[in-house]
Amino acid sequence: MLPTPPRYPSSFSWMVVAQFAAALADNALLIVSMVWLDLHGYPAWAAPLLKVGFNLSFVLLAPFVGALADAWPKAAWMTVLNGIKALGALAVLLGINPLLALMLMGMATSAYAPAKLGWMTETVAGPHLVGANGWLKASLVCAVLMGTAFGGWLVSPVWMQSGLAQGLQETLEALRLSQAEALTGSLCVLMLLYLGAMLCNAAVRESGTPRMPCSTSAQRLLARFAADVPVLWQDATARLALLATMLFWGVGAVLQFAVLRWARESLGLAMHEATYLQASVALGVMAGALAAGRWVRLEHAPHLLWAGLGMAALMALLPWAPHWQAAALILTLAGAAGGLMVVPLNALLHRRGHQLLGAGAAIAVQGFFQNARVLVALGLYMGLLAWAPSMGTVLTATAAVVAFATGRLLALSKARLRPAPTAGLQL
Repeated sequence: MLPTPPRYPSSFSWMVVAQFAAALADNALLIVSMVWLDLHGYPAWAAPLLKVGFNLSFVLLAPFVGALADAWPKAAWMTVLNGIKALGALAVLLGINPLLALMLMGMATSAYAPAKLGWMTETVAGPHLVGANGWLKASLVCAVLMGTAFGGWLVSPVWMQSGLAQGLQETLEALRLSQAEALTGSLCVLMLLYLGAMLCNAAVRESGTPRMPCSTSAQRLLARFAADVPVLWQDATARLALLATMLFWGVGAVLQFAVLRWARESLGLAMHEATYLQASVALGVMAGALAAGRWVRLEHAPHLLWAGLGMAALMALLPWAPHWQAAALILTLAGAAGGLMVVPLNALLHRRGHQLLGAGAAIAVQGFFQNARVLVALGLYMGLLAWAPSMGTVLTATAAVVAFATGRLLALSKARLRPAPTAGLQL
């Protein structure tokens, strides 16, 4: 068994590794799919549609995935869902458009999130929840960091012209098992990662928490979800944390594409080189997440909203970076500020949601709002691409939105959570 951090369940480490492997493959697949679109002549604005298709499932399935996570054994459910992701990678290998395959994988991921976070909330005591959340968030961000770079490597000449990649392509094409041409070897590697994540989830022990009955009626599930939304939204503590995490994930979705395009247009980097620069954001988030998990107490989470202003200021500096080294430093610091802000507030939202609704239902509501925000942010980004004269203008406008939204959240925190932001929590 893998070594486990103290005060956490014995199979917590398997959970972290499973999440890391699946998220690593998710982020690498996004880069590989962007190259697939380029090779097939799709326009530049089609790339954000990959993310839209992936995240749309989180919004459409939100009324159902929370109830499923609370009704089924969470570890077994996560094992099945990673198997579905492997089928998604297989679909691209067989020639299915990645826009469709990523929609299928988004369905699996949307169901995975409530099960994963619900399992953590059920098995980790309240005083250690920020630390556990920090471990999960750090592993997730590390997977984004490495997955983005790994995806860049999988589409680089170093891998695609290697004997192994070309041998896989020739073998599978001869067997008529691949329509992905030059990306065949890359997709095979990603399938193996998903299968590895599935095996790690199979090693996770169930929490032992009694299952909640799940209605088989879609109408009843929709009614239950509709009733859950105002419960979480009307709670001042939960609403503040939810708005802050919505801001973070919306901005992160925009930066995932904006940094790549800005690096290619302004710094003249190739796609696989630009992915390494994009990964510096994730490196900073990982550092901020670990720092928050180590030093920030749950009751102090709202005070970390100030880090959002630092993130906005650094984003505004990015268009002025003269070379990739300066850009990497700015993006790393911006990511660190974002990680420092979001991890404690995410843990606060999980704890409050668990108390109000139950782990799976609360996380489903959270996923609905956060991914709806991602869709809105990507829609605005695509609109800015059509209007803005340069990517520098897009980044500056995004920074201004972050600064304004963070200022409003700070005002809300001061007005709604005085004198004790977490007075209603039972830690």
